[in-house]
Amino acid sequence: MSKYYELFIDELGQANPISKQSEVYVLSGCTVEESQRDLLKIQADQIKFKYWGHTDVVFHSREIARNEGSFSIFNKNKSKKKETSNLIFLHFVTWLLGIANAKGKINIESATAEKDRYYLNTFSYFLSPGNKQIDINYKTIQELLTSISFVTKINHDTEEQLADLFAYAAKCKYLRLIKKQTFKIGTYEDKIIKLLDSKLWHLPQLAKEKKMRFYKNIEPFCIIPKM
Repeated sequence: MSKYYELFIDELGQANPISKQSEVYVLSGCTVEESQRDLLKIQADQIKFKYWGHTDVVFHSREIARNEGSFSIFNKNKSKKKETSNLIFLHFVTWLLGIANAKGKINIESATAEKDRYYLNTFSYFLSPGNKQIDINYKTIQELLTSISFVTKINHDTEEQLADLFAYAAKCKYLRLIKKQTFKIGTYEDKIIKLLDSKLWHLPQLAKEKKMRFYKNIEPFCIIPKM
């Protein structure tokens, strides 16, 4: 029996390299086994009910970092688009290829028609005979990658909220590594970087040769262009 894994994608910043609104553009992916989605939602709702008394709260990295909106209660407690979408799809498919009887679905928070088209075109490319990025028959990928869905913010998927949180964590990690920006130990930024590091995919030490053929090409944290 096949196991289904869903990839939830969120973005942070502007893909336009000349944009002055944001220095960094981040594309974040959160993979969840389909059978675990209900449990994940229950656990997230338990956290929300504990602090707010209801479950209508949305985990949003910007508000958490600034203690704004629902998170103000904690004030007292102190045109790489195509390239990046291509890369995150490539890593997801490569990861699936190393898992026996695995199938994957992709979920993306809908933005604009133009932005959504990048993902749709990338999805179509990976399922086509023209895909030259993976040395494997395209029909095999068609069996692995079964669907792509665009969801809205009002859908409030827990997994999309996690992808949003990790997108901000990736930005902070980049600023610390490349821009040498300091985040004091114990701050939200420091903690979420550590959380990201603990959740990033790591190469299995005892992976068999068949898996290593694909896994060796995965970069769980990738900066474009290469520094």
